[in-house]
Amino acid sequence: MKSPIPDFSEDGLLPIGNWECTSGEFVGRFCLGKAREPFRKPVLDICEFALSRGATQIVVGGSFITASARPGDLDCLLVFPQQRNIPERTERLSIGGVRLDVLFCSEEDPRLLGAYVHLFAHTRNNRQAGIVSIKIQSRAQSLWQIVQEPDDRTIEIVQRAYIDRQILDLNSQDKALVTIHGIRSQGEWNAEIVHIASSNGWIVAPFFYGYQSIRALSDTKLRDRIVDRLREHICDISSRYGAHVSVIAHSFGTYLITRYLLGFDVVPYSVDTLILTGSILNKDLDLERFRGKVASIVNEIAPNDPVVSWARAASLYKDDLIGDSGRVGFTGKSDLLVQGTCEIFTHENVIKRDVIVNRWMPRLEAFVARGQEEAFKSIVYEVKSINT
Repeated sequence: MKSPIPDFSEDGLLPIGNWECTSGEFVGRFCLGKAREPFRKPVLDICEFALSRGATQIVVGGSFITASARPGDLDCLLVFPQQRNIPERTERLSIGGVRLDVLFCSEEDPRLLGAYVHLFAHTRNNRQAGIVSIKIQSRAQSLWQIVQEPDDRTIEIVQRAYIDRQILDLNSQDKALVTIHGIRSQGEWNAEIVHIASSNGWIVAPFFYGYQSIRALSDTKLRDRIVDRLREHICDISSRYGAHVSVIAHSFGTYLITRYLLGFDVVPYSVDTLILTGSILNKDLDLERFRGKVASIVNEIAPNDPVVSWARAASLYKDDLIGDSGRVGFTGKSDLLVQGTCEIFTHENVIKRDVIVNRWMPRLEAFVARGQEEAFKSIVYEVKSINT
């Protein structure tokens, strides 16, 4: 029996159009061969999931429905008859290093559905290509009967939402970690952080400002120069890689990143997760000043840290930001803040492999996933607002 899906054109793409088929016909066409065979069960699982949840069809686009022997992704849009049928959480899988994205839409949002169909029907270089619709329910309508021609604004938002989802990939290069060392140090502990974070897909960009004596605590001009250099460093990393920046700051580094963040009414480049260790910040600092500039703050409290106790005295009381929050914690309450206490920690032994792997990396990764999920939800809500 001849497949309802036509042959590829000379450029390896399906002819323009919406080619409808059953799940078996889809698997028989696109899940053959050594590189594609591992997708057979996941594709059938998605079809079963769609059937159990009442979806009418699955729209498939991307390199998976091209002539590529080793497709880079499998893009699926599950179409439901009503908005209330859509699951509350999105589904993500990774199969053999190849990303599988599952998105949801309903026939009640024809403009949004049209925007996703438009997105799937165009390659990354904006060439038009065919798409495939796997029919799940017999009552499924043709996409061309239920979609509306999307406006440019809706297409732009959907593209942004779809691109933002890719940041959730653990091998993404869209998450950067800036580390900031303290005085009387060259940040030798970066050697431990770099290989752990980079192996988890992070761009690691240590900020080195050179070995500084205790004079840095009282020399305002020197501190201003270093803060300016940090500002340039964060700008460079954020703009060069288009990355979401998180920060691990130690000792004097906690002061530097705070000066950067609080130096603006609206910070040019915000920070996702800020991890403070050996913090020399004032315990009474108003944490609400970080609102809109930092999304999550982690403060490691070490009651037996002897260094932060005299940091304010060494600054000659010239800066109200300086204090001993690394020893006693912040006194203020904020939903931005998470604090943990450890009697074992001193000023010098915090940044070790066990802490990096078991305490810090899970928090960094969790916020990337949570933050981008919320961004995706807000963008979809924006599209729905446009439709209404």
